[in-house]
Amino acid sequence: MLQFNADQLKVIHLSEGYHACLAPAGSGKTEVLTERIVQALARDVKADDILCLTFTNRAGLNMQEKVSARLTQSFPQLFIGNLHAFCFKLLTKHYAKQHRDLIHEELQKRLIRQALEQLNDLIGQPHQVILAQLQQCLSRYELKANALDGLDAQALNYCHYNIFKNEDPYARWNMEAIRNLCLPLISEARHFLKPEQKSYIRNRLRTLDQNIPDHCVKYAFVLAVYFNEAYQALKKHYHFYDYDDLIIDALVLQNQSNAKRYGWIQIDEVQDLAPLHWLLVDHLTAQDAHILILGDVNQSIYRFQGASVELTQERLGQNVHVLEENYRSPDNLVQLSNQYAACCLDPAYKITARAHKKAHPRALLHLHREFDTEQTRDLIQHIRKLNQTDESTAILLSTNRQADAFSDQLNQHELTHFFVAQNDLLSREFYLDFMAFVSALNDPENRLAWARLLWRFGNIQHYKPSHLKETEAQFAAIQLVHELREHGCWLNNFINISDCYQHQQQCFAQHVQSNRFAYFDTETTGLDLVHDDIVQIAAVTQDQELNLYCLSNQDLSESYKIHGIDASMLAKHGLDTQQQLHAFIQFSQGRALIAHNLKFDQAILTENLKRYAPELSELFFSQHKFCTLQLTRQLFPNLDSYKLGHLLAHFKLEGENSHNALDDVKAGRALLGPLLDKIQQNQTSLSACIAQAEKCLNAFNQNFSPLWNLAQYSIRRNGDFKIQQLFKLYTHYMQEFNPQLYELHIDSSIEQLRVKLLNHANYHFEHIHNPYQYFEEAISFYQTAKESDLITPNDQLIVSTIHRSKGLEFDHVILPDLTHQNFPGYMVVKKQNSTSELHKNEGHQLYKEQKRLLYVAITRAKQSLTIGSYNFKSIEQSWSHPRRYTITRFMHTHQSNFESI
Repeated sequence: MLQFNADQLKVIHLSEGYHACLAPAGSGKTEVLTERIVQALARDVKADDILCLTFTNRAGLNMQEKVSARLTQSFPQLFIGNLHAFCFKLLTKHYAKQHRDLIHEELQKRLIRQALEQLNDLIGQPHQVILAQLQQCLSRYELKANALDGLDAQALNYCHYNIFKNEDPYARWNMEAIRNLCLPLISEARHFLKPEQKSYIRNRLRTLDQNIPDHCVKYAFVLAVYFNEAYQALKKHYHFYDYDDLIIDALVLQNQSNAKRYGWIQIDEVQDLAPLHWLLVDHLTAQDAHILILGDVNQSIYRFQGASVELTQERLGQNVHVLEENYRSPDNLVQLSNQYAACCLDPAYKITARAHKKAHPRALLHLHREFDTEQTRDLIQHIRKLNQTDESTAILLSTNRQADAFSDQLNQHELTHFFVAQNDLLSREFYLDFMAFVSALNDPENRLAWARLLWRFGNIQHYKPSHLKETEAQFAAIQLVHELREHGCWLNNFINISDCYQHQQQCFAQHVQSNRFAYFDTETTGLDLVHDDIVQIAAVTQDQELNLYCLSNQDLSESYKIHGIDASMLAKHGLDTQQQLHAFIQFSQGRALIAHNLKFDQAILTENLKRYAPELSELFFSQHKFCTLQLTRQLFPNLDSYKLGHLLAHFKLEGENSHNALDDVKAGRALLGPLLDKIQQNQTSLSACIAQAEKCLNAFNQNFSPLWNLAQYSIRRNGDFKIQQLFKLYTHYMQEFNPQLYELHIDSSIEQLRVKLLNHANYHFEHIHNPYQYFEEAISFYQTAKESDLITPNDQLIVSTIHRSKGLEFDHVILPDLTHQNFPGYMVVKKQNSTSELHKNEGHQLYKEQKRLLYVAITRAKQSLTIGSYNFKSIEQSWSHPRRYTITRFMHTHQSNFESI
C-alpha cells in the first residue's frame, strides 16, 4: 500500500464538488489520480460514470497500468486516456456507419497540400470571381461580409506572395496554423461557444502570425476560411475525418439531450487544454458532477497548440489544493527550482516545494568552456561516465535543430541513444506500411489500411484505373477501395485467388452452389481463446448435419446461462474432445468451412486442436474458410445489426438463433440464400469496376498474398501475434521475397525503429497472451503513438527537445547550450521587438512561456542536473568581432548554486 502525505490524502478523499489541484513536477500526481479511481470504485461509483482524461497516449497507458496493478478485477467500462482517444471510442460506430476513416498525419499533409493548391488556383482567378467565392464561404459560416472590405487586387497579390511565393520559410504565412486557430469559429463548434470563448479566440486571431501586418489579419482569416472549406471538401470526398473532427463531432453528439454525461471526472495536465477541449469537457459533465482538475500553470508550454495560462487561470475556481512535497528530486535541486520559480515565473502560482529526498552532493553541475565544440566534447565525456550505471540520462535541448546536432555528435562517438526526432519515426513510410499490414490482420474493415496495402503492393502508380488517371497514386488506391465497397466487395476478397474475377465472393458462391461447404458453429466454456474448451460443435451442409458434444472439466456455470449446456448434458451426450474433433474434421474434409463469426470460431478451434488433437491442426488450417458476418457487412452495409437473430428477422428467414450450435448453423445456412442473391445481383457492376482495376488487383494478389499467408500461418500455428514477431516477419518478407519494394521504400532508420518498437512492446505488452486482448490494447496503442511514447525506463540515454520530454523523468538531465541566444529563442525576441503592439504583446507571452520551458527542463531530473555553456562558437572564430555567449539571463542569478566541472 502506498504511503500518502496529508496534502495528497486530502485530494484523494475528495468526493463531491468542483476542485482544482496545483501539482508541480514530482509531487506524486499519477499515484494520487490512481488511488482516487481505486477509492471511487470501492465507494460503488460506477465504472462507466468515471472519466479520467490525460494529455498523452503515454500518460494514459502509464495510468492504466497503475490502476490495473491496484485492482483485483477488470473494469472494461472505465475510461483512462487522452481526449482524442475518448472521442474515437465515443464516435467509432458513428463513423463506421458513415464509412469514414481517421487519417494520420502523413495523409493529412497530402490533403492540406491539395487544399493549398486550390487556394492558389482561386487567387489566380479574376478579382470578382475571387470575391464571390470568398463571400460564399463567409456566408456559409455566418461570418460578416465586411471582412472583405479593402481586399483589392493589390492586397490579394500581397497575400498570394506571402502564402506561396515567399522563399523565406520564417516570413511565409502559415495557413494551416491560421486555420487551426480559426477552427472553433468556422466549424460546428461555433454553435456552442460562449461569448467569452469567442472573445478569447478573436484576441488570439489578432496575433495570427508576426509576418502578417495588423491590417491584413482579417484577409488572412478569410483566406483560411476558404482553405478550410477546400480541406473539408477533400476529406468528405475521400471519406476521411481527422483529430479535429473527433473533438467537434463529439461536441455535436454531446449536445443531444440523451447524450451520456459523467458524474465523476478528473483531468490531468489541464494547463495544456485548448478552448475546444474545455468546451467538450463542459458538455461531458453531468449536473452536480464531482470534478477534479490537476496541473501546473508553471508548466504551460503549448501556446502554439492553443493552450494558455489564461484559460487555466479561469478554470481553477475557489477550491484550489496544492501538492507541495517533491518525491522526484534531491533537496538542492528542489531548492533551485523554487528559487527559479520565485524570480522567473508567475508569483500568483508560487509553490514552495518540500523535498522528500536529502540533498545530493553533485546534484547541480555546470560545465562551461571557451568554445561550443569543447563544451560538447566534455559533455559527451560526462555522459560516458553517467552511462556506466543503469541510470537514465536525458539530453534536453530547446529546438529540433539543436537536438539533431547533439544526436549526430553522439553517433560520431558511437554512443547508442534514444533520439526523439522532429521527423517522427512512427510517421515514416515503412512504419505506416507495417501498421497498415498489422491493422489489416486485425480488421478487414479498416479501409485506409487496405488502401495503403493496395498502393504499396498493387503497383497502382503504373496500373492506375483510367478514370483515376489524374489522381495521386495513394488517393487513387483509397478511391478504388471505396468504389469496390460501393459494389459490395472488400479488398480482402482479392487475396489467394486465381485472378481478380475469381475473387473470394465468387469462390464462396461456387462452394455453396455445388454443396461443397460445411456451415459450423461452436459453443464454449467462455471467451478465453487460449484456455477455454469447446463443449459443442455443430455443422450442416445442404443435406447433412452433425452435432457433437465435447466433455470438459471446466466450470460451466456462467456459459450455461448462454447456451444451456451443463455437466449432465455433456455426461449424457458428450465424448472425448479429441474424438469429436476428428469427427468434425472428417465431416468437413474437402469442404469450405463457413461460420457467422469466423474470427472467434476459428481461433477457439485452433487452440482446442493444439491442446487435444494437434495432428489435425495443419489440415484445419488449410481448409477454405468464409465468414457470413463479414459477407453480410460487405453486401448489406447499412443494416442496424449483424447479429444472426436480427438477420433472420430482417430477411424473413426460417430458423432460430438460440445459442445452441445446431440451431445456429441451421439459421446460418438459411442466410446463405440472400447472400448468394446479392452476389449475383452485384456481379455485373462489380465486374465492370474490377475491369478498370484488373492489373493492380492482380498485382496486389500476387505481391501481398504470400505475406498474408505467412502471417496467418505464423499466428494460427505458432501464436506469433505480437508486434515484434510481426515486424520481423514483415521486414523479412519485404527484404527476401520482394527486394525491389524493400529497396525502394526502406528507410535508413529501420534499425532504430525496430529497437524502439520492440523494446517498448517487451516492456509494456509482453504479458498479454490473448491475441484479441493484444490487438485491442497493444496494436491500438501503436496505431496512434508518437515516437516519444516509446520511451521506457529501460532506455538509458535519451536526446529530445524539452517539449517532447514533458511528463517524463530521468535520473540525470543535461541541458547543453544554455546561452542567452537559445533562451529566449530567436523568434520570440523578434516578436517582442515587433513594431506591432499586438505582436509585441504576444511576444511577451511567449517570453514568459520560454521561462516556463526551462522550468520544465529543470524539473525532469531525479538525481542531477548538468547545464552547459560557452563563450564563443568555433565557426565564428574567423570573424573580426566574434559574438560572446553568456549563460541565459534566466539562469544567470542561479549560477552560484552549481558546482563547476
